[in-house]
Amino acid sequence: MPIQFVRSVDKVAPREARALRRKAASRFPAPNPKPLTGYWLNCDAQTRGVEALRIGASKAGLRVQAWGSCSPKWCDWRMAKPAYAYSESVSSSTAVAFTAWWDFGFSETLMTGTFCGGCLHINTFTHFKDGSKRYDYHASDCFYRADSATWKRKTRGKI
Repeated sequence: MPIQFVRSVDKVAPREARALRRKAASRFPAPNPKPLTGYWLNCDAQTRGVEALRIGASKAGLRVQAWGSCSPKWCDWRMAKPAYAYSESVSSSTAVAFTAWWDFGFSETLMTGTFCGGCLHINTFTHFKDGSKRYDYHASDCFYRADSATWKRKTRGKI
């Protein structure tokens, strides 16, 4: 029998498990991404990593676009493919975290984000695949939600 859970909080009662198996052919809805959606700016104005994020909802679940620190304009990472929202448990429908993945050809980056206390905590894991002998690396950043006026002011001329 295949593994059906890896933590006790993921375990479902036998009756619930039967119902889940019956519904397995249909796609379950993704967690509500509302707490994650919006414009996000790095708390560190001097960052050399990810400067900004725009997160939105889509029929597929989540859209994550990132901009990296470049000069004179920020580097547009485009839309992550794929990006997924996660709730804090199997019984919660509200997203509190996400993963997003980018393949840039010369490297690939996995981003994880966790919403906590009004901030978005981001971890990026970059793997180089171009033979350049650069070390793979991890970065961690904190982002704050920006209203549209702040977003326009802070990103003007940069994206």
